[in-house]
Amino acid sequence: MNISQPKVLIWGIAGASLGMEIAKSLVNDGSFDVRGVDISPQAYGHFSGYFNRTYQVDRETCASDICKTIADDHIDFLIAGGDIVARLCARISKEIKAAGATYVGNNQATVQVCSDKYTCLELLASKGVPCPQTHLLSKIDIYSSTTIYPLIVKPRIQSGGSRGINIFYGPDDLHSFLNQQKDDASEWVCQEYLKDSGNELTIGVLSHTNGTAAGSILLRRTFQNMISVHDQSQNHLISSGSSQGEFYRDKKVEAAAIHIANAVGSTGPLNIQCRLKDGQIMPFEINPRFSASTHLRSLAGVNEVSLYLNHLLSGSSINYPEPMEGLALRSFTECFVPSEGDK
Repeated sequence: MNISQPKVLIWGIAGASLGMEIAKSLVNDGSFDVRGVDISPQAYGHFSGYFNRTYQVDRETCASDICKTIADDHIDFLIAGGDIVARLCARISKEIKAAGATYVGNNQATVQVCSDKYTCLELLASKGVPCPQTHLLSKIDIYSSTTIYPLIVKPRIQSGGSRGINIFYGPDDLHSFLNQQKDDASEWVCQEYLKDSGNELTIGVLSHTNGTAAGSILLRRTFQNMISVHDQSQNHLISSGSSQGEFYRDKKVEAAAIHIANAVGSTGPLNIQCRLKDGQIMPFEINPRFSASTHLRSLAGVNEVSLYLNHLLSGSSINYPEPMEGLALRSFTECFVPSEGDK
């Protein structure tokens, strides 16, 4: 392995993607040979200038194509640039290792428990973590006086970025939805809507491969423009997957986030989506991977990707830096690619 410039391949480099945020973090660090791969010839990353080299793989043979690329170009690390790719990487982890690369991600037990929102919140509650009231659609007592409305209803497994979310303000509407979904009602989670959108946080926790947490970073989300808003009315706000806001320090909240990471057995990057209720973290989703906010975090002094890669390279403890406080803002970046005849 070339220790001075390890080769890092990011799989999934479309515009405004997790993969691009990871790439920007590594480019900022400057000590890695950053490469990208995507099934689309029009993926933004091919034209972004962030990568020393990019590749295209075929949708039907992408798994074998990736392994061939790893072997042929002596790739040291593979990072998934999205949830779909991460699930595929988990299925071919042995092939990735045999080709010569280390897959950079959390352990499979943590990934599995966090991918099931109901199981994850049950586990957290059993370990003393305050959680929003959560039920399976198949088991909820819609008309009970103890059921808290409004309710967020979302897919139990394999969702993110607020995809598939519904909100119900009373039992009659939820009953109609239940009738529509009665054949797969166990695949939906009903969750208490946490009303204080002014205290929504996205929190990064980075843990060592032995399971001890190195540190955490807090971003209080703001919703001044539509980049960060999935859905909004006078009665509710549902955030999108694009976080922006204010980095700040709160040792009590940071410690609570580390407790959550320990509770799910994290051994790598972890992202906690939560709101505060009476000053306590109330997690509503846990993603055991790098966050789409990871480049914003690197700008605030915590480059999670390079910290974790250097930990994997050296085996030494992560020297987690003090996060800086301040605003974290984002927008879109455009590029123009001339047609062949106009070059």
